[in-house]
Amino acid sequence: MTDSGRRIPDWLREGVVIVGSILLAFGIDARWELAQEQAEADALLEVLRADFVSTMAEAERVFANHHGGQEAAEALIALLEERTPTASDGPRIDRLFSIISVSGATFDPPLGTVQALIQSGRISLIEDPELAAMLTSWPADVEDLKTQEMRLGGAQASIEGALARANVRTDWLIATDHVGANFGDLPWTPGQTQAWAHLDSADVRRSLASVWLSLAFTARAAQRRVERSHAILAALEAHVD
Repeated sequence: MTDSGRRIPDWLREGVVIVGSILLAFGIDARWELAQEQAEADALLEVLRADFVSTMAEAERVFANHHGGQEAAEALIALLEERTPTASDGPRIDRLFSIISVSGATFDPPLGTVQALIQSGRISLIEDPELAAMLTSWPADVEDLKTQEMRLGGAQASIEGALARANVRTDWLIATDHVGANFGDLPWTPGQTQAWAHLDSADVRRSLASVWLSLAFTARAAQRRVERSHAILAALEAHVD
């Protein structure tokens, strides 16, 4: 066979070079896009982690608020079951009613990042399917708790109405701008009412039972949000370098 028979044609060499260049360009582009997506995902995880650190604190605050109101309602019911209240019980009863009146805190965690991810379809950047599922359902979890908190507000209004119908002064109840505050920091006005004398009325008893039940449901719902936000935060931290 002659040398010319073994020689690769110029057109074939040029074709190989062109195809190789195209494949190399595609490979570089793919690696660049992958690196960009990974950088975006890493930045996103950092933002979400910061959001859920705040969310955990907010969930714990709201749970403590609702649970404190639940315990106050339980204490009033236990007192009624134990004996007929007297004037000496007045300061304690006023304080417990005040705790109930401020136990209507509203859960308000940062949701902007999660909602933007869901609405844009960028939730696909979250590679962990379990974490993505928890994040996707989180806004609905928040709204469910807020709905329960609205029902609680109605129950709280009913007990204040029952006290008012019994001609008990209700201006001693803490103003709404204190809702969600630390109970120990509230400006109590113990012993300023005659609420103790009306606890055995059917109207007050019904309203007290209603607000206790609503507080129990709301506190339990808030506790579940504490648990879920903790699980999401733990998953986020496991993926953040």
